[in-house]
This record gives sequence, C-alpha cells and structure tokens, in this order.
Amino acid sequence: VNDAITEACQKLGVTSDKLDYEVVEEFNIYDNSSITTDTDEPSIIEPRSHISYHVTKLNRTSEVGSYTGQSVSGEPGITVSLSKMKGTSYTASSNVEFNVKQKAETTLGFSFTKSYSISHSGSRTIPATHNGKKVKRAEIKAYVLYDKYKFKVTWTSSRVKNPQYYGTYWAKKPCGYHYKMVYYYK
Repeated sequence: VNDAITEACQKLGVTSDKLDYEVVEEFNIYDNSSITTDTDEPSIIEPRSHISYHVTKLNRTSEVGSYTGQSVSGEPGITVSLSKMKGTSYTASSNVEFNVKQKAETTLGFSFTKSYSISHSGSRTIPATHNGKKVKRAEIKAYVLYDKYKFKVTWTSSRVKNPQYYGTYWAKKPCGYHYKMVYYYK
C-alpha cells in the first residue's frame, strides 16, 4: 500500500497528506505447491479527487540584491556612462514548493529558474560639491535589482470546494540595477 501511495503522490505531484485515497483491494495469493512465502500483490490507489492549486498575487516590491562588482567613477564635472559597465545575467528564484511551482510561474508570468539578462544605460555627471562638501571624486556602484512577488496558494478538489490555505511564498525576478553613488571628499 505504501508503495502505491508514494507512486500516486508522485504522479499527481502532491504530498500524502493532500492525497484523498481509498484502498480498492489488498490481498495475498498463495501458491498451493509452495506455501513457503507470501506474495503481496500491489495495491491499487484510486484518487477520489484531483487537487487544483490557485495562486493569488498579494504584492510586488523591489528588492536590492548583492553588489555586482561593477562600478564607474570620475572627478567633478566628468559625465560617467553607466553603459560602460557590462550587462550580465541573473537567475530568478523562489521558495515555492515543487508541486505548485508550475502554476505559480504561469500566474506570475516568468520562470523561477531562468536567467534574465539586464544591461546598464544612462549617465551621471559628478558634482563639484555634495552636502556642502567639495567632492574629490565619486563612484557609482551597481547592485542587482529584483521585482519580488509575494503570493498565496490555496487548493480545492472535486470533494473540497472551499479553498484551503496551502502556503504563502515569494519569487524574485531580476529587473534592473540599483545604483549607489559614493562620494569621496577633498
């Protein structure tokens, strides 16, 4: 029975506590000529209901990720180009469970394991003063910027019509760069 439950869970992509099943038949067959061992026939598990997952977006925020190791710098009066930094790829991520991953990806509109290329653009002129102090030079550092989605997952089935809470998860997709201007004073 346990093997059949495991197999049914794998096929349906659910955990055993979410599987509603009934043991249809379980019995032993003995061969009269050799009654020395039992032969357990595999149990057949028939799911009574198919579980449907529903994903609801709760909110989207921006999250600054790690420093990319890329920067540009210059002295006062110089216009630095952000496009001199190389574009790179960053991977999306999520903490969603495997069995609801595809439904969540479809709802949010992106793959949680794909790499997304982002590039730099724009420019900035280094000011002569900042906060009343004379600037010696300034450096612009790039950090990866993510759109972070928080979403709720519920489930229903043919037997359970009221949505049941399954969990709250997040997913992040790289969407650009966050820049920090670091000033060095005279």
